[in-house]
Amino acid sequence: MPCTVLDVPGPPAESWTQWIKCFEKHLEAIDGTKYDPARKQAMMYNCLGVEGRKLFDHIAPVEKEEEEDQEWDVFTEAKARMKNYFDTTISIIMERYHFYYCYQAPGESIESYVATLRMLATTCSFRDMDEMIRDQVVMRTTCIKAQEKLLCHRNPSLEKVVSTIKSMERSAKGIQLLRKPDNHSADVTLIRKESESSTSQVRKSNKKSSSNSSSNKMTCYRCGSSTHLASSRGCPAIGKTCKGCGKVGHFLKVFKSSHVKKVFKVEEYKTDEDSDDNEMMENLVLLVAIISKEDLHNQPKCNIHVNGESVEMLVDTGSRITILSKNTYETLGCKAPLQVSKVIPGAYGGHKIKLERVFNADLKFKDKSTSS
Repeated sequence: MPCTVLDVPGPPAESWTQWIKCFEKHLEAIDGTKYDPARKQAMMYNCLGVEGRKLFDHIAPVEKEEEEDQEWDVFTEAKARMKNYFDTTISIIMERYHFYYCYQAPGESIESYVATLRMLATTCSFRDMDEMIRDQVVMRTTCIKAQEKLLCHRNPSLEKVVSTIKSMERSAKGIQLLRKPDNHSADVTLIRKESESSTSQVRKSNKKSSSNSSSNKMTCYRCGSSTHLASSRGCPAIGKTCKGCGKVGHFLKVFKSSHVKKVFKVEEYKTDEDSDDNEMMENLVLLVAIISKEDLHNQPKCNIHVNGESVEMLVDTGSRITILSKNTYETLGCKAPLQVSKVIPGAYGGHKIKLERVFNADLKFKDKSTSS
């Protein structure tokens, strides 16, 4: 059964023309066209809805006009009665307003849009419905390329307009599908980017290595300059006394760089011992061999108490670990057991520094103390 046309007071859910057309299709579906007019009129009456039936009962019957050729019966009269009522309540201006301001929705097919316009046009009393629908489609379509193409024609038919927009919609969907990146192309792009990044890093590394190599070859071991070699007679360090070692022929800065090896990084590695030692290893003092062969009397130093013994240490704020010589450790008289180190410190220049052992210690500097 078709839906009721008027259940509550107010305008109907759809136009009378559309509703009665749906009802007649329902009669065809149930083979009701063979029913007698009174039965068809009764079926229509039951489908009008509560308010629709009230209107039908209070509307005066319609008489057949002389110029009408169709067969007149109770069912035809019932349809004419309701049509006349709804036609007099319709404003042609407002119906055309709804038609003119009906736009094609984004993603809506051209067939669906034309069907909506045709439904709205049934109550607009247009002389040429197809022509008005054609104009509305060209003006309100979302396909700009089809709109430009159709405006090149002087007077295209509605069928021409619909077929043109339909073909444009198909091609637009195809292009969108072709341009959509898939997983394979994304993987290729990722590999290309990683390859370019690796190549860039290799180039930078080679450039830096080449620069360092070139710089090492051109460095004067007397004054540290990169503009001449030590054999140059113009070297300013010739005849000068070093303030670090007291020898003649080089500056203090060259003496520092060649004799002092500072720790700049620590690398962790795993041993065969249990991993439970990891927490204990975080706060241990590292012991390595003696680093400088000369007396660094000009370097900043301070006295640190290690397990109660005062030890003079070199101040190096850039180092992350505490360094003691083996001889210094022996003078402490430490009873704490030595353990295997799990870190490898590296000196400037890139070479590794061999560690002897590590041990627990109580450290104190002035009024500050800690256990490590």
